[in-house]
Amino acid sequence: GASGDFNPLHVVEPYAKNAGNDSVFGHGMLTAGYASRMVTEWVGLANVQQFKTRFIAKLWPGDTLTVTGEIVDKSEEDGSVVVDVKLEVTNQDDDVLLTGTASAALPEK
Repeated sequence: GASGDFNPLHVVEPYAKNAGNDSVFGHGMLTAGYASRMVTEWVGLANVQQFKTRFIAKLWPGDTLTVTGEIVDKSEEDGSVVVDVKLEVTNQDDDVLLTGTASAALPEK
């Protein structure tokens, strides 16, 4: 409900199957939520400057997700170290469900 997407494909099994799916499936915003949680726990919510995602595949009931992030660039800006991160969410079969990027300004210590 947080995303405002009340499409029955996500919650009504017969509707989802009638539309050609094997089952209901998770909202893309749920997958993005897992990715954002990893980013904010890694760099701190207050430090995030940008967060972008692209949905690639569906999240099915029972999937086990892995969220990874890799720093791909680092620069200095106004007394902070700015890192650019490449994100990916995969399932237990290594299928990519989401790709994305994030940027964060980390205070120098």
